[in-house]
Amino acid sequence: MSLRVNMASPRAGTPGASDGTPPEGAPAGQESGDSSVSTRTHSRANTEHADTRGTISRTSSRAATPGEDLHYRIGAERWCITKSDLSQLRKDVTTAIAQGRIRSTSSDPFDPKDTKVGPNIYTVVDQLIKPLTDIDGPSGGASYALTHHPDGIECEVFITHAWCEGVYEFIDKVLASWPWGKRSAYACMLSNPQNGDFLASMISSPSASPFARALSHATHVIAVPNQTVGIYTRLWCCYEAYLAYCWGKEIFTAGTPMGTRAVLNTVCGPFLTMVVTAALGMVCMTDGMLRSDLVANVTWWFTMPAYVISLVHASLSAPGLRRTVSIYLSSVLTAFNACVMIRRQWIPNAVEGTLSSTAHVTTIGWMWMSVVPMLLAIDGVRGTLRQADLVRLGLGFSGTVLESSCALEGDRTSIVGCIGDEIARVDQSIRVLLKTGMSTASMRKGASLGIAVERLSFIQWGPAYLLWSCWIFLCLGLYRPGLLQLESAAGIASWQATQCGYPVMHLIIFAASSRDHRSFIVYVTYKLLVWLVAMDALVNTLGLAAMYQPTAVAYNLFGMLSFVISAMGLGRLASIPLVGERCARWLIGTAPRVEAIYRDPVPTVAGG
Repeated sequence: MSLRVNMASPRAGTPGASDGTPPEGAPAGQESGDSSVSTRTHSRANTEHADTRGTISRTSSRAATPGEDLHYRIGAERWCITKSDLSQLRKDVTTAIAQGRIRSTSSDPFDPKDTKVGPNIYTVVDQLIKPLTDIDGPSGGASYALTHHPDGIECEVFITHAWCEGVYEFIDKVLASWPWGKRSAYACMLSNPQNGDFLASMISSPSASPFARALSHATHVIAVPNQTVGIYTRLWCCYEAYLAYCWGKEIFTAGTPMGTRAVLNTVCGPFLTMVVTAALGMVCMTDGMLRSDLVANVTWWFTMPAYVISLVHASLSAPGLRRTVSIYLSSVLTAFNACVMIRRQWIPNAVEGTLSSTAHVTTIGWMWMSVVPMLLAIDGVRGTLRQADLVRLGLGFSGTVLESSCALEGDRTSIVGCIGDEIARVDQSIRVLLKTGMSTASMRKGASLGIAVERLSFIQWGPAYLLWSCWIFLCLGLYRPGLLQLESAAGIASWQATQCGYPVMHLIIFAASSRDHRSFIVYVTYKLLVWLVAMDALVNTLGLAAMYQPTAVAYNLFGMLSFVISAMGLGRLASIPLVGERCARWLIGTAPRVEAIYRDPVPTVAGG
């Protein structure tokens, strides 16, 4: 939910921050706590109550508008929009600004030329959404969501955010973080009606409110940070976090998208470094130098180990100067080793005018590996953006929901009463979210045991690409005997054949897992197998045939171990008696222990 819905305000029931606080500069009386508003709302001769079907029944002395009837008939869990609706809204806002229908105000002096932040949601609702959904218009006062989808769409994603954020910022983050395979989302400024005051009675009870009803049907909750206020300084957002925690929803932070230009700028440095190094190597190294034992020994025993160490360090390091140095060092060594090894394969074949299959494989392999430093650079920028988003998400949060603000004392009393004895656990759930960007049962369990769950905050594509591509290539037998070298049906049961099943099984588990489980799989599998893959590559490069069979056996053993751990996930791994916690801390790392968070009885939604 956006920080709070204004309880039947003079602004025709416009939702605002979740505590009902209007934007700076808004006229007096435009907040949910206005006593004149409450008087007018309660003086209306209508009664509403939640029925057992989850919709709202109503008896009124006045005729209801078509939009009002639609919202009573369609349950709040169906007041949803789609990704295409959000994309179209962005275009509509841009067009409205260009046509002068959305203008900056004293409370929102946005730059009309800005395409990254844009006008805040208060402005967009007042100047665009409300006119589009006017009571006297075609929608009859229905919300933006039901105007576009009169039959409603079942809620799959719940969005919690603040109305003081820019609409472009909000839309871009939500679209970039939209869970795969999900169709619809509840976002209150689009899902709730913005004209008329009939929404006021629907939110009089937090547990029976449209927010709670929609959240109860969602599988994911997206918390959207902004540059102005931390959403968990608002008690209504904390209540949503409480419901999401109790109902076992997957809560995660919407991340700032990099954008195409930022991606190109990020990969430009490592790419140019490799090009320049390769060009210098091709020009400066003669065939005679490449044939010498000195160059071969330097490559095998110095530059290759340095290359492996630089890649591993860049993969496991936090964003910063050391990671950047490792990325550029790996770029230089990638190009240098590729230049040496490829040209050493070319030399024996130059006279015959053809290249051997080994030369082709070596060339393709190093071209494939040249992508890794660029992916690591992108991961570094993503990590920096992620950390900035988490800081923004926690702006002003004191560490306990009891100190979060709420405009109406009655709302505060109701919400605190609903949370009851769960205050400490909700606090911890929010703290885990602010630390890792995700708050799931396994993340909370790991944090309660002193495991460094922040290292699992997002999937790093560099390590994932490096791990699975090298693992699959080596197991297939592109460099040493593997699946492609089997000469008989009996070989199917050999160590060389069975080792190829594990990367495939890992990928299947990865594809079928939740967001937090995927990051766990990548991190743990990479950490378990990266040195085995590096050793295998070195053995293949040196041509140590005697090590082929032991290496295949090691792949099977470590493949099975990593597969079992990956299938279990962090929560189940840490629950193994005696050794689980120690194993999880060894694999992931340690962090200051937080108080244990337990799963408790699920609160019910009134009328549900």
